[in-house]
Amino acid sequence: SVLDNFAWLKDKTKDVKQQILDTYGADKIKVTNLAVDESLSIDVIDGKVPGPQYIGGREDYGLEPYPVDESNEGMVCPLDICKKMITNKEIKLDVGENEIKPTVVLSVGGNDIRLNLLSFMQYEDEDPEDKEKDPKGKDAKKKVIPKGPFKELIENIEEIVKA
Repeated sequence: SVLDNFAWLKDKTKDVKQQILDTYGADKIKVTNLAVDESLSIDVIDGKVPGPQYIGGREDYGLEPYPVDESNEGMVCPLDICKKMITNKEIKLDVGENEIKPTVVLSVGGNDIRLNLLSFMQYEDEDPEDKEKDPKGKDAKKKVIPKGPFKELIENIEEIVKA
C-alpha cells in the first residue's frame, strides 16, 4: 500500500500519517492508518497479516503498531475496523459546519498491477540479423513489448505525446 510507506522513506518517521498530522496539526485532526504494505485489493475486504519486517520496522522507528485482530490470525481488516469505529462513535459522522468532515482515503490497485505487470508484457527476440552477442556468444538483447490492454494504453499515451 502506498499509504503504508514508512519502509521506503529516507526518514522512516515521516510516513503519510505523520505528514498529514504535520500539515494540519495533530491537535486539529485524527488520522487512523489502516494500510498494510504489499496489500492487494482483495486484502481491503478480506484483511492481511502485516509482514514481520514491517511490524518490526514500525516498532524500531516508534510508529504506531498495526491494528491487528489477534482473534483473526493477526490480520488487519480495514473495512471491519472502519465499521467498528463508526459503531463505537470513534468516527463522528455528523460534524459541525466549521469541523472537518470524516474523510477516508483508499488506495488500491497499485500492488495488483505491480504483481501482474509481466502478464501485460511479453518478451520477443530482436531481429536475428540485429542481435548483439555477448562474449559467451549468447543473445544479449530481448525486446519487451506490451500486449493486451497495456498495449492499448501505451499506444494511447504515444498518440497523446505526439499531438
